[in-house]
Amino acid sequence: MSELGLAYCTETRFHPLRKWRWDFSLVDSNIAIEICGQIWRKGGHSSGTGIQRDYDKANAGTMLGWRVLHFSSTDILRGRAKMFLALHLAEKLGQKGREG
Repeated sequence: MSELGLAYCTETRFHPLRKWRWDFSLVDSNIAIEICGQIWRKGGHSSGTGIQRDYDKANAGTMLGWRVLHFSSTDILRGRAKMFLALHLAEKLGQKGREG
């Protein structure tokens, strides 16, 4: 994200009562980024219980004003997440380039 000129934080706590954290958040907006790793393996996040917890977390964040984006580890490794952010935040990136 830094290559795109986006300021971000990691492990952003967002809920007033729960200890939920976003994997990444963009500093200048309420955009949360969640990395869904190991989606092809049986594990904590790919079980019914884990998926339900992830839904609860994302839904709560949405209701608190966050726009939540989900990317797989494949999206990260193949550059698809970066291309998505560049495409959909192009206007914001362009403004940042003109300002500084």
